Amino acid sequence: MKNKVITLAVLKEARIDENRTPFTPSQISNLLHNFSNLKIIVQPSERRCFKNEDYLKAFLCASFLNFLSRAILILASLAI
Repeated sequence: MKNKVITLAVLKEARIDENRTPFTPSQISNLLHNFSNLKIIVQPSERRCFKNEDYLKAFLCASFLNFLSRAILILASLAI
């Protein structure tokens, strides 16, 4: 049986005072290396505590997209 591809997305930070992220580049790299059926979309953000380039260097099989509709789960860090 073929493994179903699971797509996750990391939402960009929207608030001016927000710079957190649910996953670091190294955590995403680790997930992608351990789960071959996992795809991760990262929404580009200039406010995130890691630069977009840090994510690109850490993993080459993830995508940078603004459109997240392919994801079954969207991850974000929210202030309450």
